[in-house]
Amino acid sequence: EGLMEMSFGDWENMTSDEAVASDPELFGQIYEEGLDMPRGRDGESFSEAGERVYETIQSLVVSTDHAHIGAVSHGAALRSYITRVMGLTFATRDRFPIPRNSSMSQVRHTTNGPVLAAYNVAPHLDT
Repeated sequence: EGLMEMSFGDWENMTSDEAVASDPELFGQIYEEGLDMPRGRDGESFSEAGERVYETIQSLVVSTDHAHIGAVSHGAALRSYITRVMGLTFATRDRFPIPRNSSMSQVRHTTNGPVLAAYNVAPHLDT
């Protein structure tokens, strides 16, 4: 559950055009004004999703005594997690593009905390 895609609330399973049509004010606040608000009013904010994934990964790291862990999730959840790891915010999230489908990212957990080692690696998609 902790690695699930970000909850888009009332916008779940909608296209962007459908989300705009259902709540143009909220869509504009998030994607034009850059406010980190719950998606679809009752979903998660970008920061909430990042914190959820971060806490899930941290608990896995601790419970496995820092063993190698492979975790699979979704684009928005992963991007929000990486943003959290890097100490960035919703406003600065564009420093990292949306991850490509089936790409790989790597975070190393050191004594100084998590460190991004690779992001959005997908050579198999370039052929």
